[in-house]
Amino acid sequence: MDRDHDQAGSDLALLRASAVPEGDHYRIRGQKIFISFGEHDLTDNIIHLVLARTPNAPAGVKGISLFLVPKFLVDDDGGLGERNDVSCVSIEHKLGIHASPTATLAFGDKGGAIGYLLGEENRGLESMFIMMNEARFAVGMQGVAIAERAYQRALAWAKERLQGKDAANGGHVVPIIRHPDVRRMLMSMKSRTEAMRALAYVVAGLLDTARRHPDALARARAQALAELLIPVVKGWSTESAIDIASIGLQIHGGMGYVEETGAAQHLRDARITTIYEGTTGIQAIDLVGRKILRDDGQAARTLIADIEGVADGLDHAPGDDLAAIKTRLRGGVAALSAAVDWIRTAGRNDINAVLCGATPFLQLLGSVGRMANGACRAHRPQQTRRRRKRPLVLSRQDRDRTVLCRPCAVPGGRIIRHDDARRRGRHGTVGRAILARAPIASRGRSVDWHDQRLLARDATTDAMSSAKHRRRQADMSGPLTRASRPSRARPAPIWPAPSARRPRTHQAWSAQARHSGCRTAFSARRM
Repeated sequence: MDRDHDQAGSDLALLRASAVPEGDHYRIRGQKIFISFGEHDLTDNIIHLVLARTPNAPAGVKGISLFLVPKFLVDDDGGLGERNDVSCVSIEHKLGIHASPTATLAFGDKGGAIGYLLGEENRGLESMFIMMNEARFAVGMQGVAIAERAYQRALAWAKERLQGKDAANGGHVVPIIRHPDVRRMLMSMKSRTEAMRALAYVVAGLLDTARRHPDALARARAQALAELLIPVVKGWSTESAIDIASIGLQIHGGMGYVEETGAAQHLRDARITTIYEGTTGIQAIDLVGRKILRDDGQAARTLIADIEGVADGLDHAPGDDLAAIKTRLRGGVAALSAAVDWIRTAGRNDINAVLCGATPFLQLLGSVGRMANGACRAHRPQQTRRRRKRPLVLSRQDRDRTVLCRPCAVPGGRIIRHDDARRRGRHGTVGRAILARAPIASRGRSVDWHDQRLLARDATTDAMSSAKHRRRQADMSGPLTRASRPSRARPAPIWPAPSARRPRTHQAWSAQARHSGCRTAFSARRM
């Protein structure tokens, strides 16, 4: 998306790129800056969406049209032809996101780049904003992702870094995660990241409802709420991501300020997210101008009513914790409602005052939304779910270096190292318990064992049962009558056992195995 002009930036009314009609296409001339992936060699062709003005276009943003300009022209047979008059002037040297080439592009240095009109003439800004809203939501998710990674890295460092003694018990040197101030910072990072993610999920659900719901009124309501909250997802989440990445660097201490740990990269990468696709100030102006003043606060009132409904649901909830959450939430809703009323009134008399408070209002809306999501999560009844016992599956990294001893099949069994098993000479090696069809998934329950991870994943059960089902069907009715995937080889058992003791029926039994070093129990399931 080629939008920014060297002398205009985000002020599209100053855009000077020109588009002169020539037969079935236009000749595009001008220069664009800050174009992410505007020039690279990852694909054979690059398609630019360029904003430009036609000769008779009116002044301001109402005279902007949108054009498709390929890097290489396409022949009649669909193949790539000669190169278009689009050249890369420079690749910018940036503070962060070094894996994303940001280019300055020149159009028409040799007579004019060939472009094709998209949509109607002089209505390019409307077409661009369809993509702009998606891009702003995606940037908000980028802020969530950076904050999550910064938290993961800070948490891992806090568990490994040994420094200081336990303030309460003294004794030996402990990891810094045992220190209260570090735990406070980690909890702040985690809670804020989860709130950002929850708000993004709410907006994603509203967008799906706006596109797929059969009721037209429900679609319109969801679309209005999504448009109201997208500036918050983009502005509030990215501003929070910078703060969270900075806290992560603080947890690393002096090592966070050097490149060895990688913590500094998150702060650099998060810094751009509050700038591109519209700065936080532009998001706030869009929020109060196009989303509140334009409809006289109706969408904001709908959102406030929904949050008040959440607060009302906490009235009869047991426990002091939920009472405290309800009090805080009602205070936040009251402040948000008063701010909306003030924006509606002051917007008619003193628009500069409204714009001065636009960014704090955006932050307020994000914070109240965070409290509402937290209240919903706290009030949700705790349901006890029966979890299926899953077989033990080793990762590719661990399976060739790990041995399970026979006592692991009974409660109280233990796990031993590969070298220990080799020295004793009485334990079999682990077979190929995990195949290509059994990927490591984050939903697996991890077991911390000698700085390695064993992930529980139901991988072998489905393969064995499906293969057995095909064999039984083939025995009863001959060849299968419908196409199916070729059967895979039966996976080897997780630990060896004498064939005489192996059950012949398709029955499962489970046992609890515990390793004394990690104090973590896991379920081992055997067919």
